[in-house]
Amino acid sequence: MNASSPAPTAQAPTTENVNRAVRIIKVVVNAGVGQSGEPRQKAERVLQMITHQKPIATRSHSTNRDFGIRAGQEIGAKVTLRGPSAVDFLNRAFEARDRQLDSDSIDRNGNFS
Repeated sequence: MNASSPAPTAQAPTTENVNRAVRIIKVVVNAGVGQSGEPRQKAERVLQMITHQKPIATRSHSTNRDFGIRAGQEIGAKVTLRGPSAVDFLNRAFEARDRQLDSDSIDRNGNFS
């Protein structure tokens, strides 16, 4: 670079970076009850009412005698929403919270809980 050439300047980007756009890949709605039987079935009914999809049972990974849980016991339920149903669920959930989010609920990777 010779002395007569101007220094390189930063140019304003001409197009927006598509990777900066927020994309919703999936929404997982989870209800951990900690016991099987009627409480877990009630959690499944609530998840089905709010998501309009059939939930699947979640199982414990290990035995915990203090809580009376055995390995493999069904102790919760979850539903995975993708596509338009995920966006619709998030819109309804944000309406219920008056369209406000707590900044502590978002981790450094952009996940919201």
